Amino acid sequence: MSEIYDEILKRERKRSVLALLAMIVVLPFALWAAQGIHLENNVANWLPKDDPLSVTLKWYHRQFSHEDRIIVSWDSSSLRDRRVESFVAELKNTANKGELGELFSSVRSPNEAIKFMADFKVDRDEAVQRLRGIMFSTGKNHVYVELGKDARSQIDTAIERLIGAAATDLSLNIRVARDKYSKTDEGETIGLRVEWDGLNPDDERFAQFRQLSLSMPLDLSDDEDDPDPLFTNCELDGPVVIPITYSEAAIENLKVSYQALQDAAVAANIDPNEFRLGGSPIVRSSLNRAVKGAGWNRDYPVWQLNKRSPVLLSLIVGLFLSFVMLRSGRLATLVLMIALYTTFVTLSLVPVTKGSMNMVLVVMPNLLLVLTISGGIHVANYWKHAAAHDLKTAVREAVRMAKEPCALASVTTAIGLISLMTSPLKPVRDFGMYSAIGCVGAIFTILVGLPALLLFWPSKAFAVSETSPKVWDRLGSFLTRRWLLVSSGCLTAFAISLVGLKDFRTETKVIRYFPNTSKLIQDYYFLEDNLSGIVPVETVVRFGPEAQEKLNILQRLELVRELERRIGEYQDITGTISLADFRPVSNELAENATRIQRALYNKRVNETQKALRGEKASAVKRLLAVSTESLDTPDGRELSRPGDELWRITAQVLVMTDMDYTVLTDDVDRIATEVLGPSGANHVVTGTIPLFLRTQKAVLESLIRSFGLAFCIIAVVMMVLLRNPLAGLIAMLPNLMPVGVVFGLIAWNGLAIDIGSMITASVALGIAIDGTLHLLTWFKEGVGRGLSRDEAVSAALAHCGPAMWQTSAIVGIGLMMLSGCDLLLVSRFGLIMAALIGAALVADIIFLPALLAGPLGRLIERSVQAQKAKEPSAATTEVAAEAVS
Repeated sequence: MSEIYDEILKRERKRSVLALLAMIVVLPFALWAAQGIHLENNVANWLPKDDPLSVTLKWYHRQFSHEDRIIVSWDSSSLRDRRVESFVAELKNTANKGELGELFSSVRSPNEAIKFMADFKVDRDEAVQRLRGIMFSTGKNHVYVELGKDARSQIDTAIERLIGAAATDLSLNIRVARDKYSKTDEGETIGLRVEWDGLNPDDERFAQFRQLSLSMPLDLSDDEDDPDPLFTNCELDGPVVIPITYSEAAIENLKVSYQALQDAAVAANIDPNEFRLGGSPIVRSSLNRAVKGAGWNRDYPVWQLNKRSPVLLSLIVGLFLSFVMLRSGRLATLVLMIALYTTFVTLSLVPVTKGSMNMVLVVMPNLLLVLTISGGIHVANYWKHAAAHDLKTAVREAVRMAKEPCALASVTTAIGLISLMTSPLKPVRDFGMYSAIGCVGAIFTILVGLPALLLFWPSKAFAVSETSPKVWDRLGSFLTRRWLLVSSGCLTAFAISLVGLKDFRTETKVIRYFPNTSKLIQDYYFLEDNLSGIVPVETVVRFGPEAQEKLNILQRLELVRELERRIGEYQDITGTISLADFRPVSNELAENATRIQRALYNKRVNETQKALRGEKASAVKRLLAVSTESLDTPDGRELSRPGDELWRITAQVLVMTDMDYTVLTDDVDRIATEVLGPSGANHVVTGTIPLFLRTQKAVLESLIRSFGLAFCIIAVVMMVLLRNPLAGLIAMLPNLMPVGVVFGLIAWNGLAIDIGSMITASVALGIAIDGTLHLLTWFKEGVGRGLSRDEAVSAALAHCGPAMWQTSAIVGIGLMMLSGCDLLLVSRFGLIMAALIGAALVADIIFLPALLAGPLGRLIERSVQAQKAKEPSAATTEVAAEAVS
């Protein structure tokens, strides 16, 4: 017999050497491939290319030569601020002269926009009013008062007189300061900054104050009819927006373009704490930095590790807890080695398959660590059980015990992950695919790699009493006596939590993935409170040949102006812009117009047609386009035909509110239908907001579809495994409970689920099934040995309980360390996964044993006994069979 065992051990060593060599050979290739990992977080690319909204958005981009745009401002900016022109010049002259070529294809100051509108005969005051909520302040305002040339030498006296006159004549308590940014080239102050409570663009007191200030004479004793004025100008002023359009080079190099903006601000003497940025490229750039910051964030000191590197802290905590739980540094080290190896090799597949990292895929490494550590700890505990009886055969016995439950757990978890590939969202599909590959690969590292390492570097053997603490026997005894009460309590908690799902909602605004204390969020609040909504909704008005024949170009322009006015009245829209804003208002020709009036009107029509469709077509191409393509959406909606005239209306919408975007887009669509109805023109609403809505709907659809598919497939696996359909369904209850309880409580508390939280449902189902399979395997084994149901429950808990709670503690607490991450997508993932793992532990060591002591156990017991009656008695021992093989 000793010779047989020696031969078996010899074969095991040979297989182990080959397995370890294969793992070593793969490692250098994985290291080389991992260098090609890059980030891609463009929400516009999440939906499939054939999605109707994606098709519409790309069509809109082609028609209007659309490029990503950002808005820039700073707290003390104003129309008179000389730094505005300095900043614009710096971007045009310096930031565009890099190795990457032109970074910003368009940079326009507010004064340039006013001048451009003046070329179309729109006066200055009207231009400012039309651009309010787009480029000019809607909230934080002040009055700019310019001193007469002779008054600049007595500025203190001028300030005293102005304050006194406002208080006496207008009962207005004003605050006056020198405008330090309106100076002559010699540094002489030429303007004052005046404020009072309640000042806003609609404040009627401004007109009174303006009249008062401009009527004040320089010399009070001057009796002339036209005395020299104390102040020569008085205008409402406030922060301004500088719109900047990114080029392809800037989009491909977000880090470089972001730094170019910061450098230009410093060169223009703008305080970095006041500098405000907003827009999709800025969010993507911040998102990329936040994703990298989860691994290593240089903004925090090293000793603040929960912020410096949440991922590293998670790993360190997991390592420490592994040492404590397994009570063996060697076992803990081996488990973490195979977990890190599995994670790293899987991660290297991303660049190899031409993929990219994104805000969802960034949590995959932690997930794979969780799954591999879980399986590894089960194998380590099985090894401890076997080594307590015979160290020489411990590895072989551990693999025998772990093979079925670990393989089934990995496969069922992979099924849960593969179900995510049914999602229309690319980040979710990528997460499901790569994580499933890693999960299947973990079967090899857990059942081959770890045993190979244990064979050559085993830990010390443990006493039998150390491998099965008495607490599990006592817990088993309690649950078998009170199984009805425990089962009823768990089902009641499950049912109450499910009621909360009626208020379940999702959130896909990327800006919501950042904490309120972040600079980006503070910038967004400033920009939206004082200047402009940041997210655009685009309405494209289409005039086909019949509509163009019916309405001349002035009529079409005024129709667009009316639609823009109606859209601009919407509460959460700060401002709108269209080509109509750059043209003077043209009144409709009266029916009784004279021949001369008709001739002049027709002349304006011809001149406008010639200008907009000919001479100045290139200048207005971003607002007016003539279609050259025939295109319908996949759902049959007609977008354009060659020769169609397309007019663009952009509405800037607040993103930091809780406004329902569905209501907004429906209302914009309704307004457009009402205004355009009799004209023969039609329209389409597109842009970032409809994309948000479609993505939000896709998140909910993905959650339901992927979880439903995973549940059905795993339920079938359980039915086959237990050889009883009813038993399979009952056994799924402990696996559904964690998801129902956690997501139900989230909904009860009015919290929204983001795309990162959504993927945890299918993942949790796979993780919960891991403990279920191990416990069911050992319960069946106990019943097969002739134990009663109660004894089999206690024996299964004693065998699996330590591994299950160790795994849950290590993984759950480790994932909780991600809560310190500045990127809320990652921190929420960690917290929700930790909650799900904790709930799964309760379900597996409380709810499932109670069910096994009751109806589920009876069904399994009958199935095992029936199967046992059919099986012939073994003629040879397993050892002999192995020796012969």
